[in-house]
Amino acid sequence: MALRRIIIFDFNRTLYDPDHRKLFSDVPEVLKIAKSRGYDLYLVSSAMPSRKELVHELGLHDDFAKVIITDSKRDGFESIALEKDIDFRKSFVVGDRVVDEITLGNKLGMQTIWLCAGRFADEMPTEKVEKPIFVIKELKEVLRII
Repeated sequence: MALRRIIIFDFNRTLYDPDHRKLFSDVPEVLKIAKSRGYDLYLVSSAMPSRKELVHELGLHDDFAKVIITDSKRDGFESIALEKDIDFRKSFVVGDRVVDEITLGNKLGMQTIWLCAGRFADEMPTEKVEKPIFVIKELKEVLRII
């Protein structure tokens, strides 16, 4: 059985703009093209009030093979790590926090893409485990990497 390639996306400030309460404009195109290139998409999000309902309202649930809404992103990533049919070396994590998604992706041996924009753009990596492989300024730049 061939191993699957996945992309784990963070939700808040990566796909969704909480300040304007809408998806970033590039999200539909990025998700569609990533799926067409053979990636299974995963969404990992902190369990904020009504987050699950928001994901459904935005029409995102059907775009993802798995949606994980959790009190701890670490737990979400650890549940993915238990899946035996994933090629982590050929998979990606996309997030806006080096101390969160990027660190967790690096620990899994995944390729990491830091969306260095918005609220956490000044959050520079201080430890090796926090350093992303790729740095982008706009979500659509994911398409030149995957």
